[in-house]
Amino acid sequence: MKVYEIDNYAIQKLVNNLMEQGYSNDTVKKCKHLLNQFFEYAIDNKWILVNPTLKVKIKGKRNIYQANDDEKYKAMPPEIRDKFLNALNKDEANFIKPLCITLMFAGLRIGEALALKWKNIDFDNKTIKVERAITQVPKFDEQGNIKDRITVIGDTKTTCSVREIPVADIVIKTLIQWKNKQTDRQQNNPDVSAILTSPTSFVFANDDGSYRTYSGTRKIFDRFKRRNRLDKFNIHFHGLRHTFSNMLFEMNENPKVIQQLLGHRDVKTTITVYNSVNSDYVREATDRLNTKIQEKQKEQAEEFSKYDMTDEEIEQRICELERLQEQKKRKKEKDFEM
Repeated sequence: MKVYEIDNYAIQKLVNNLMEQGYSNDTVKKCKHLLNQFFEYAIDNKWILVNPTLKVKIKGKRNIYQANDDEKYKAMPPEIRDKFLNALNKDEANFIKPLCITLMFAGLRIGEALALKWKNIDFDNKTIKVERAITQVPKFDEQGNIKDRITVIGDTKTTCSVREIPVADIVIKTLIQWKNKQTDRQQNNPDVSAILTSPTSFVFANDDGSYRTYSGTRKIFDRFKRRNRLDKFNIHFHGLRHTFSNMLFEMNENPKVIQQLLGHRDVKTTITVYNSVNSDYVREATDRLNTKIQEKQKEQAEEFSKYDMTDEEIEQRICELERLQEQKKRKKEKDFEM
């Protein structure tokens, strides 16, 4: 094809193919930018009259756990956490317990958890390595409009999301139990047609060894909530990740540490989006502040009581100290100007 034969349709088809092959939005945008530069050069040299990249559309991938505007993800308050964990311990019929424990106590995104393989879990060192994620990529029509979406294993949400994180004992213990259960199922259950516990097997695989889709997993989770009367509490997969973040904030953990565990690019996201601290903890913080103020006032009173002074004499002494401090400050400023 000669350069003057390349039109908008050809460029759009190329972009669509790149998106369908799983390339990231950034990569596709860079390709379009390079093509745009080339065709601008071609126009300058009078090879073509119109830049065919100008009307090309790049439709982004959809995050598989997006919520509706009226259905925001929220962290579970402590009393709901207890009910949820009790339900998980009583209802162990499928993979929902190990999946939710991983989300709630390791802070993984649902797409990251569904893409986990056994080789990503280091039971000895108690770490999980997050490398890939389940995501949905669009399929386009000839005009560049999205006609369908397919679920694939792709890159994590951001480059910062690739991480190796230490995890709590409850996560390791639950995953060991799940692996033992999967070993038993693949030996004794005729419905299982794949090896479910090899290093390259998905941790939460279907019985045929394939990865689970988000939509199918959510349906099973919804049935679990209804079965245990938890559907009224607005519990979502991504809300479990928020709960993990909140529990760390409640323990006064460093926000930078929480940022690394969650795989956020910016600590602002960690603080502003993932920190919906319960009002009880805000009250505890003000109570601690009040206690510190009272302790300081008590220390000052005890210090002045050593000199057996009246309240008026204490007030005069404080004023005198403040005056001396102000004089020292002025002297330093004057010396600096000299």
